[in-house]
Amino acid sequence: MIADLRSPAMTQRVVRAGWLAVFGAVLAVPVVVRLATSGPLALWQQLADITGLLALSGLVCAAVLPSRVRSLTRAFGIEDILDVHRFLGVAAAVLVLIHVAAVQFEDPTVTIEFDDDAPAVVLTAGPAADRGRNAP
Repeated sequence: MIADLRSPAMTQRVVRAGWLAVFGAVLAVPVVVRLATSGPLALWQQLADITGLLALSGLVCAAVLPSRVRSLTRAFGIEDILDVHRFLGVAAAVLVLIHVAAVQFEDPTVTIEFDDDAPAVVLTAGPAADRGRNAP
């Protein structure tokens, strides 16, 4: 016996599958595009690129999840959504740390400075980073 395609249970399954496909695409497409468009790269550079893209994509998903989109909340329930939101936040933080480590291993001349006056973290690399700093 085939289930009625218009039943509420089937509709909820379709909506869930659609949302999972959207979030899966948000996470996977940037990485696939980067790997498809880049030539052969060093391991640390690939790791830095992939972890940075995954962290950013995970943060995008984590920001959308608790926004209470009606179809998303109906399909999964707010408790499950918030659990995934928390997981993505922690996973993104771990990926950012791995990204920073991979960037450092790739190019040891890169330094990360936390400036109290700057609105964000400042990344500097090599001799260009010293320009203007030691001016008399």
